[in-house]
Amino acid sequence: MKTNLWQITVATALGSFFIPDVAQAFQEHGAYEGMYVHQLGHVCFGAAMAWLFFMIRRSSFWKRRCWKSVAVGSALLALWNAVTFTGHVISLYSLSNCPTYLPENADMKFWIWYACKLDNLVCVTAMFFFYLGLRQLLAGLKVEDREAREPEG
Repeated sequence: MKTNLWQITVATALGSFFIPDVAQAFQEHGAYEGMYVHQLGHVCFGAAMAWLFFMIRRSSFWKRRCWKSVAVGSALLALWNAVTFTGHVISLYSLSNCPTYLPENADMKFWIWYACKLDNLVCVTAMFFFYLGLRQLLAGLKVEDREAREPEG
């Protein structure tokens, strides 16, 4: 039986989901130069998402439910960038290493860092709102297209 690339890709993906070696959602960076560029990316992406939210909010798009969902998604992505930026800063400048257990002298800085580790909860929620908004937009476009094709009479 001939195995194609699609089957290999699916088997590899499933294997990595169900038999993970290490699963870390928070990416750590080694050199300072890479971290500075990465942090700049968070600032630019967060600013772009905040800008998108405010542009939708002040436009006539805000009246449609689909665009409100996209706006909420963009606001959540702006929040996600702020949370992740904060987690990177604390990890880079305050923690000598990322603890894998609860330290005995856990201070407020540790708990903020720990909360920032849960940043994927915000990111996944943002993507869900983007999905809802785009799905609603597509449904509306299909209705408009169907109405445009119907003969008047």
